[in-house]
Amino acid sequence: MNTKNVILGMAIATVFLVAAVGSASALPDCPAPGNTKINVSCELNQSYNVQAGHGYIIDADDITIDGKGHTITGVGCSATAPPIVGVLNFNTTRKYGYNNVTIKNLEVENFCMGIRIGGKYNPTTKKCVINVVDNMIEHCTVHDNGNSSYVGDTSTGINFWPCVNYSTITKCDVYNTTGSAGTPPCESGGAGIRLKMACKHNDITDNTLHNNRGPGILAKAKCQYDYVANNDMYQNGEVSYTGPTGGIVLRCKNSNNWLIEENNIQDNYGPGIWIGGSWNVVKDNTVEGSKNRTAGDVSVGRGISIERQPEGGKNNRLEDNKVCFNEGKDIFVLASGYNNTGDENCCDIAENYDDNGTTGCTYCCTKDLVITDIWLGRDWRCISRKDIELEQKEIAEFIREADVKNVEQEELIDYLKERDVEQEEMTKELAVEKCIRGRRVHYRILNRGCQEWAGWSVSNLTVDGVSPWPPWLGWDFVRPLAPKQSREEWFWLYRLPGGTHDVKVCADFPDWISECNETNNCLTKTIG
Repeated sequence: MNTKNVILGMAIATVFLVAAVGSASALPDCPAPGNTKINVSCELNQSYNVQAGHGYIIDADDITIDGKGHTITGVGCSATAPPIVGVLNFNTTRKYGYNNVTIKNLEVENFCMGIRIGGKYNPTTKKCVINVVDNMIEHCTVHDNGNSSYVGDTSTGINFWPCVNYSTITKCDVYNTTGSAGTPPCESGGAGIRLKMACKHNDITDNTLHNNRGPGILAKAKCQYDYVANNDMYQNGEVSYTGPTGGIVLRCKNSNNWLIEENNIQDNYGPGIWIGGSWNVVKDNTVEGSKNRTAGDVSVGRGISIERQPEGGKNNRLEDNKVCFNEGKDIFVLASGYNNTGDENCCDIAENYDDNGTTGCTYCCTKDLVITDIWLGRDWRCISRKDIELEQKEIAEFIREADVKNVEQEELIDYLKERDVEQEEMTKELAVEKCIRGRRVHYRILNRGCQEWAGWSVSNLTVDGVSPWPPWLGWDFVRPLAPKQSREEWFWLYRLPGGTHDVKVCADFPDWISECNETNNCLTKTIG
């Protein structure tokens, strides 16, 4: 056998195999859009201006339209013509769409609706007859769609309506959607993404939703078990628009069992997150800068708002959200007693809502120094030279690092210079075996703010209503604390005498730190 011929034959076979695999993976070119039915997977090789009607109409299960970064542009959304859709997965003859359809890498502009997917719903029984499942919209840019005279069923960016389940919208950019206020308000247009009528178990993740006339996301009519995560929503809504606006609006009293997490929702008109349903979990979101509108439905710029009591708005859970600097209340619940609970949230103003074990939120938005515990050290001993040296080192570090900008700090430094003299006298006393016996007072200090560092501060000690003498025995310098950071500290040069005592420790007693709450710096405990 000729070895060279065998090797050559194998090489040629490999080339043909690679070519065959490559050709099999390529999709055919999509035809030009214009009420064009798509029943096989395809990819665009250019951008198109649609001359009339819808762009593409899905006409089969299990297909992909890959835009390859190209654009389809509609003729505009005329109030005197039937609404047109960029990509329509809803067969108007059989009255429902198709399953396992992927629309990706496509820019859609200048239609009434950018993309619509729908199943079949029976309005009499109020149940889905046919669910459309496993659809995917990814890496699409959907913008400048809608008409200022059209309501939600005809004027949205991406529309799941009705009975769309187990489908995904991810990594899309949806903006400049317009629409008209409807009756009831939840029928209004202009939402970036809308879910209507029993759309369940869908994922809306990693999208950017901005500058839409309505909310970034609007849900109504019993959409449940949906997941919204890692989206950026900003500058949605208009100050004078009378339909719903904001970040996420779960308008229906039956918008239940959603998980909304890790979204960044900022500078929207209306609420950041509005919840009308129950059993929803809202966690790890940032909601800031919500602004009031002059009129309309849900017009107050609250951060997180839970309403629709008594028929909805129950048993929702808020966890680890940062809800700050909103024009309305940061967290608002229409009425107490509906078991809306949570923990570890950050806000300044809450109404009818408390985190577990506290009033309002666990953390505030800027900075706030609080004492959370006081206890005694285990040692029973004298003040030593080493104590004084360590304490002097900390003071020196403060003087070196602190940004001295105000009179109080300048006065304190002058005071510290005087204290150095007193400490020298105390050191001389220690040299002849004189000492103050007792157990060191320890405490834990927390920066209850969630966004800003608290700079250098001074804590103060009082025992049985009396300050130690000399006064500097009851002072402790505290290094800067990061947001939500706590640290164990102690009073270097004061040791509690024997017996039981009422010990009071106050954080930031010279009031250097501008805090969100100036009344909660002190804690008193009976210890001994």
